[in-house]
Amino acid sequence: MKVWMNDLMRDILGESGHAVQNRSFEFAPHMTQILDSGFRIEQGCVLFKDFVYFGPGDLDDSYKKTEYEEFLNNVQIHHSQLKVDNITNVLLEGIEFGQRLYEKLKETYSEDFRILIQADPPGLTSSDTFNHWQCNIKFHKIRPDIDAEFRTYWISMCNEFALLTIE
Repeated sequence: MKVWMNDLMRDILGESGHAVQNRSFEFAPHMTQILDSGFRIEQGCVLFKDFVYFGPGDLDDSYKKTEYEEFLNNVQIHHSQLKVDNITNVLLEGIEFGQRLYEKLKETYSEDFRILIQADPPGLTSSDTFNHWQCNIKFHKIRPDIDAEFRTYWISMCNEFALLTIE
């Protein structure tokens, strides 16, 4: 497992990135249910099995498939769900989910996947209008023919939010 984080994420977690190393955070039961349900395949895309999806039309190239996976495989964690008072605890939950998701994908499929953990703490981005801490966990299959394009996009967004990736 290869973990990368941008400077904003490192600032929130501390220089050591302790949340990535210490996996003792209590995990919410509803998050376990998402993982336990497993995955399904739709037009070559790996998707959470129990999420409701709307027909994407034809996914006839790698870019469309990766974009579809990333858009639909999005789990959001809000501080109000966890009843916590800081972004670090929201991130610990998100990182734990991301690590378990990565392990589940690796044991189920032979392909490589990228887990994206994005944090939007209050005041970090101009889009913060709700004054809450939020963490989004997304994943997509790594498709070599378009991976450089997706990697470039996510790196370009590094000043917009805190980001951690697991591959």
